[in-house]
Amino acid sequence: MTMTTTERPPAPRHTRAAKARRVRSGLLDPKMLWLAVPSALRKLNPLALWRTPIMFVVEVGSVLTTALAISDPSLFAWLIVVWLWLTVLFGNLAALSLAPLTEGLM
Repeated sequence: MTMTTTERPPAPRHTRAAKARRVRSGLLDPKMLWLAVPSALRKLNPLALWRTPIMFVVEVGSVLTTALAISDPSLFAWLIVVWLWLTVLFGNLAALSLAPLTEGLM
């Protein structure tokens, strides 16, 4: 039995052209987040969330859970309140961040 080995091609070197083509910002770019957060907060309006039923239900649940946490406070209730409101906020933020990317697809 004979064994042959093949050499791997050398790894491509990073050139200036490759670095220039690299994307410099992402979804967590601070400038983009700074511009998107006010829009995400404006979308907390139930009339704006009516178009996305899942986020609307999560927001209604957030309001009800907040009311229950105020009436009968506990650490667990407040943790759930924070979790639900962050879910609504980041869901809106993600929808706003991805909207420019999906506009060309429809």
